[in-house]
Amino acid sequence: LHRVRITKRLALLATPLSCAHMAWFLDRHPGKLDDGHFRFKVYDDTDKAYALGDAIEHPPTRSSDVSTHAYWRAPANADLPATGLSWEDARRFSEVVSTELSVRVRLPTEAEWEYACRAGTSMVFHFGADTASVPTRAWCCVNSGLEPKVSGQFPPNPWGLYDMVGNVWEWCQDKYSTKYYGESPVDDPLCEDLTIEERVIRGGSSINKAETCRSSHRYGLKPGIRDCFLGFRPVIELP
Repeated sequence: LHRVRITKRLALLATPLSCAHMAWFLDRHPGKLDDGHFRFKVYDDTDKAYALGDAIEHPPTRSSDVSTHAYWRAPANADLPATGLSWEDARRFSEVVSTELSVRVRLPTEAEWEYACRAGTSMVFHFGADTASVPTRAWCCVNSGLEPKVSGQFPPNPWGLYDMVGNVWEWCQDKYSTKYYGESPVDDPLCEDLTIEERVIRGGSSINKAETCRSSHRYGLKPGIRDCFLGFRPVIELP
């Protein structure tokens, strides 16, 4: 752990952005977000399901190409997290909604995300340090059936935020640097190194091992990547 001070007043969505949210956005703002495609991955063997940030990454048993717009609009997916969002999609969504609401909506910084995830705690997870207890508090590869789940089925963290641990990875604003913690400022750190392409993702997912879902775990992906276990939780800056 290292000390960080968040100086801004923020509101976070209680859950990751849902497919229903994105379907609403597409209907209200036609043409503002291009239809992308992502691989919907299926894993049949839980012992070989680890990917996106685990120490070992295994390929899926099979996969299919899915339209983001079709996936978000499907009635059966309404309550599921809006996966398939790239970092660029999340940035564009935030810009459009900011203009509509006349407030600043954006991706959380990595420091803001971890601050919200920990919710005043300093343990491995906000609910304790025992990795074996994760399947009773969050979706990971042990209990999820290796697929994204409807948010909010486990108790929230102490600040009322659901699924900060597991279910789907969440994009953050920062560039992904392995060295930034050693040089970052205390107040509102944000890595914007122009030599780095990858952006930070946090929280782990229902395809990951429990230890990958811990509050401190971090990983990076190129901003154009879309994945069926990758979503976004917007932040609003408050006056």
